[in-house]
Amino acid sequence: LELAESKLKAQPDHEDEWLYIKANCERQLQKNEEALKTYALLMAKHPQSESAALAAYEEVLIFFKEKRYDEVAARAGRVRPAPDAAEDFYWMAAESFLQLKNSAKARYYYELYLAQYSKSERAPAALYRLAGLLQEGGEYAPASDAYRKLARDYPSDDLAAEALFASAWCRQRAGETQEAILDWDRLATAHPAHERVEESLFQKALAEYQTGKPKDAEATLEKLLEAYPDGAYAVQGRYWLGILFDEAGESEKAEKALRDALATGSTPSEEAAMKYRLASVLQKRGRFDESAGVLQSLLEEKAQGDMPPGLLEWLSRHWLEQKDFEKAGASAEKLANSSTNA
Repeated sequence: LELAESKLKAQPDHEDEWLYIKANCERQLQKNEEALKTYALLMAKHPQSESAALAAYEEVLIFFKEKRYDEVAARAGRVRPAPDAAEDFYWMAAESFLQLKNSAKARYYYELYLAQYSKSERAPAALYRLAGLLQEGGEYAPASDAYRKLARDYPSDDLAAEALFASAWCRQRAGETQEAILDWDRLATAHPAHERVEESLFQKALAEYQTGKPKDAEATLEKLLEAYPDGAYAVQGRYWLGILFDEAGESEKAEKALRDALATGSTPSEEAAMKYRLASVLQKRGRFDESAGVLQSLLEEKAQGDMPPGLLEWLSRHWLEQKDFEKAGASAEKLANSSTNA
């Protein structure tokens, strides 16, 4: 810095280069405000210099590191960075506009970056951010295409699995459930150890059920429970397996799945739904006393919510037939109250 300052006092040839050296030294010494003034002087006095092009990049670099994104954005359209600095410059411009929530400009610079630097280490992140902007704008199919491109072109990148999960969400939001199923399946197959796999298997099973493929849903839930027997979706997985078995007429399997779900642990609302289904299954199996016992426990646990009138009527009749008049009266009174409120 001292050498550069002494040279500049002597008004040397190649003043632009000495100004660039001076500014860089100031930047390296963390004298950012002094460096910015020197870069500005260089660009004002020698606008056509190669050093001026480099200075424009260095100036933006300081602003970006200081998170002065508005300053970066203000220079994005007028700076023509030197070839060896262009990649970093376009990245900083894109990131700055993203931070400023200027989606249109951010998309422009991410697209510009990807068009020229698709082999860069930052390319997957740029593509992921671009897809996210499309998603936020409600362009679900283009967003999914971008996410899928990331997973296809950069399969070993850390973002590949997240991209497939996001793509599935976009496809489902767009009403393309079958395409969402494909993405969840790709995630589980290509990234079996990823933290998103458990949720992906569960969502895939629900989507298969919704699209009229109960056997596929059953196989997916069994795969989920085999891999994650105590996972976050273990209760819901067993509950839905019970529903599938029940609807397929396999009441014995349905009962086991529902009892397993209840034994796994659940919230009060989940427990109520599972007990209602279990009571129905027990009735189909001719085990009316057990079904009544399950319903009675729900009736006594007021936090479990209101019992449907049809079940209340059945429960009241059952206890009347069993000559348990106290329980019959309680369920009948509950039925009368629910009818009055309705």
